[in-house]
Amino acid sequence: MTKRKTYLLATGALIAMIMAAPSTNAQAQPAEPPASLADLLIAASAGGELDRNPRDYDIILQTVIALEALGGDPDLGGATLLDVLSNPVAEVTVFVPTDGAFRKLARDLGWNGKGGDAGALTTITGAFDLATVRDVVKYHVVGEALNIFQVLRQDTFDTALPGASFSRVGKFKLADNDPDLKNPRLRSPAQLTAGESVAHTISRVLVPIDL
Repeated sequence: MTKRKTYLLATGALIAMIMAAPSTNAQAQPAEPPASLADLLIAASAGGELDRNPRDYDIILQTVIALEALGGDPDLGGATLLDVLSNPVAEVTVFVPTDGAFRKLARDLGWNGKGGDAGALTTITGAFDLATVRDVVKYHVVGEALNIFQVLRQDTFDTALPGASFSRVGKFKLADNDPDLKNPRLRSPAQLTAGESVAHTISRVLVPIDL
């Protein structure tokens, strides 16, 4: 067997493991197809309340809700991020950090690890104003729906934050604009679909600036 064929078989096996990994916790997709990414993430997070589970998506959900205070965003055509995630016909890809990913960022910012999701979120929102937090979240949104195979064939991703992109390095790692913090990786579940949109779970928060 050639090296190239061996590599392709190994890569295919890795993709299959990421997409098909069994999930017995709150990450499992609901039996009924969710209408939007917001519905999907809420269902996968047992309602989205801040807790001590690092594997679901409570922090991103609560952050997007808090950002409603800023009103519509010109970069999103006057919509809010919650509007985008709640729109069943929006064609976007969201690289969505788990609560554990946000906790890693909070630790980088000096968090002592106490208080679960709430403690991490308090640290992050204490370090940045809401407008900066919105920019960080927009940096995770790509304006087209990309399945996992398309993601793994693409090198650069233009985001909803104007002029800001991130890159894929290696097979499953993403490189953001902070050279000092560890880069996120795609992790299971790597493809969650709802409506016309796709979400891919990542292990750390993408950072659009050098902190």
